[in-house]
Parts: sequence; C-alpha cells; structure tokens
Amino acid sequence: MSGARKLYYQLPHVRSRIAEYCGGPAGRTEEATARFLVGDGVTTVGLGIPPKYAVARPSDLDQLLSRGVDVFRSLWDRCAMLAILDVDYQNASFQDQAFYQPAASFQKLEPVFQSVREELADFGIDHLALMTGQGYHFIWSIADGSPAGAKLQRLADLPSTLEAKYAHDHPFTEETVPLGKGRAHAGLGLLMEYLAHKVLRRAAPSALVPTMATGLVVGGGNHESVSLDLSAYGDPLYMRYSRCAFSLYLKVSYPDRFLVCLPRAGQPWADLLPLRGDPATAAECAAEVNCAIPEASSGTLRLLDDYLASDVRCFHQYFASGWHDDPSDWPSGYDRLDLGDFSPCVAWPMADPNDALAKPTNIQNVARVLVSQGWHPRAVAGLIRSRFERDFGWGINWLSYDAAARADFYVRLFCGLVAAGVDDLRDLNCVSHQEKGFCPKPWCGFNLASYQEPLLRALRR
Repeated sequence: MSGARKLYYQLPHVRSRIAEYCGGPAGRTEEATARFLVGDGVTTVGLGIPPKYAVARPSDLDQLLSRGVDVFRSLWDRCAMLAILDVDYQNASFQDQAFYQPAASFQKLEPVFQSVREELADFGIDHLALMTGQGYHFIWSIADGSPAGAKLQRLADLPSTLEAKYAHDHPFTEETVPLGKGRAHAGLGLLMEYLAHKVLRRAAPSALVPTMATGLVVGGGNHESVSLDLSAYGDPLYMRYSRCAFSLYLKVSYPDRFLVCLPRAGQPWADLLPLRGDPATAAECAAEVNCAIPEASSGTLRLLDDYLASDVRCFHQYFASGWHDDPSDWPSGYDRLDLGDFSPCVAWPMADPNDALAKPTNIQNVARVLVSQGWHPRAVAGLIRSRFERDFGWGINWLSYDAAARADFYVRLFCGLVAAGVDDLRDLNCVSHQEKGFCPKPWCGFNLASYQEPLLRALRR
C-alpha cells in the first residue's frame, strides 16, 4: 500500500492541487504562502512535536510527498488569515465508526454540512469544503489589510502569556508571529463561535444525531453526534494546521486503506465515497479542479458586522470583563478552594486534571456548576488555567500551547452557548452525565439538575 501512496503523490495534478492549497501557483511551491507544512507518519523528532511528525518548508513539499505521508499546511499564512471550521462525525463508543461504516456516518453528517453551506451562502462567503475521513474541513481566507482583517485584529485582547510566546521562536519555524496576526486569530475565534451558534440553530430541525460544539460527548445508548470543531482557536496560531486537499488520509487505527481528502462542491456525498479510495480516480479528480483557498474578505466582513450587533458579542464582552488571578495569588486563592463542597464530577477533574481537564465535557461541567454558584466565567477559566500550569505531569505541552488561552476558549465557548440560548441545558443532570461516561461516583448525593435555573439566571441577562 505504501507504494501506491508514493505513486499517487508523483502525479503532477496531485502535486499541483496540494501546492495550490498551500497558497502557491500550481507546481510552484516555493511561492506558497503557508508558513510551514507538516507530514504525519514519519519519524522525525523536534521540540514539542510528536515523533511521528515532520515539519518542512513549502519549498520542500516534493520531499515530504516522496515519503507517502499525510500532508498539512499551517493556518499561519504570509498574506491572509485562514478561517476553518471542522465538521466531524464522532462516536464515543466506537471511535472508528466513520472509517468502517462511512455511508451511515456521512449520511448523518449531511444535514449539518448543508446548514454550514447555507449559512456561508447567506453572507456570500466563498469557501472550500474538503471531505476527510470523518467529516469536512470548511476553509476560506481573509486578506491581510482588508477591512475584515483590520477589524479582526481589534476584536480580542491576548493573554500576556500568549503575547510573550508570539514574540519568541516556536517549534515549527525560526520566525516569530506578528502580534497583529495573533490578535486576528483570536478575533477570528470569536467570530467562528458566532457562526457555530448560527449553524447549530439552523441544523437542529433536520439533524439526524445531536450536533455538539468542539468534542462534547453526548449521552444515550450509542453516543453518536456531529461535532462543530473550533479547537483551532483555543491554541496559538503557530500550533495549528489543516489537512491539504488531495492529501492522503492515514490513521494509526486504519493504516492499510487508501483514502484521499477530496474537495466537495455540488456533488452528493455518496458519489465521493468510492472516489476517495481509488488512486486513479482521485488523480483524475485532481486534474479537473482548483484547490486554491477562496478569498472571502467581503463576505467575512458582512458576518463580522452581524456578529458585532449580536447578543453573542455582548456575552464575549462580558466574558472579557473578568480576569484570571495572578499566579502569585494562586496559593491564597484558587488553591484554597475546598473541593469537598462540590460534586465528585467537579472535584475529580480539579483534583486530578491530567487528563480529565483535557476533555471538553469535563470543562463544560465544571464551568456550568461554578458559574451557577456565582463565579464569573473568566474566573472559572483562571481556575482551570491554574491546573494546567501546575505540575500534574503535563510534560512540555504548555511550553508551546498556552494554558490561559486554552482555558478562556473552552469556558467562553460553553458558557456562551448557554447565554445565547443555544444550549438549553437538557443534559445538565446526573443521568445524562452518567450516560456520557463522566460520572465518577453515581448516587453521590448531589443533583446536577439543581444547577440549571441559577446557571440560566447568571448567564441569560
């Protein structure tokens, strides 16, 4: 199978499409605007990079392709900001379900796929949709210097820790991220939260399985859901990348199947499934399309103006009005929190956060309970950050990622859904939490449902 992969990557049309996606004219990767590429499946070790990854300059694309690996391009671009929304089928009981039953999985993705397309069309946002192994990447660009790009830079302030990281070298290149780029990435995260709200509302009437935000687990018998994944905006710009159009799609648990990420325009999803597993047909598709990421600054500006007049913007400003306690105050503040006052499902991830607090469902539950008890949402994020930055065996993770930005992102996202009325809290109860698999002590004497009303009063002002 590795020979078929390498032969596939030798085809000129395939290489041209990947180069286009990386921001270069077809066949001229030295002119690509992506800051770096990542190959998945090789054995190169670098600071903060798992051993199976390799980092390359865009001009070294041919070298990367010769290894027959998955190819990703950085979200960090020399000429634009890249907006990305991942829509994935997920199943907490059978994580490989999308690979072994793709037709059933993509059928369940379809109502959400169409809802995203319709929302983007409403604002005139041209985009590229890539079918991956488990769902879709929706991606478009906002030109640097455009009115939309300038507004994005003014939407959000960065944690001081992240500003400092942007000012220094990082694992993937020797360059530093311009602060304006970092701020625009954070601002784009706020805007994409608003877009996710709109998609969740639009998809709800036709959804075949629950649609969730960024990796949340659902209860019930089969744990099936569709995830609107915004996690790229919880991390520094230099740490995130996107799978390329016409790249191979390899998974550790699914190593022997040929699978290609194909762009989807108007064709039915069922027509693409057989094409993506056939090297010859996938190469034919590469000869017929253009994979340059569409520029959609004007449409993004319309979405931005809509966001600025929304209740979601009001909540984001309320969130930003809070603060994290300074690390010097943690011993007399966050560290003195009596976890015995909380239900085990809140106390457990706070007492043993690695890896409980790395799971979005636990962060959501902690935020819901604490905010219902009078905590400002950003103070909850500060508490979670203090767990990230303490020695709980995290290793070097937080040297490259940023604990403050990550904590802010998840707490803001989940509380914002409640504030906007998108999250009706129907799963804030002990039975649902047990069904999700996150209850450490059933029949503990606490009642999660009792937090619903005070949480609504706190956030729906």
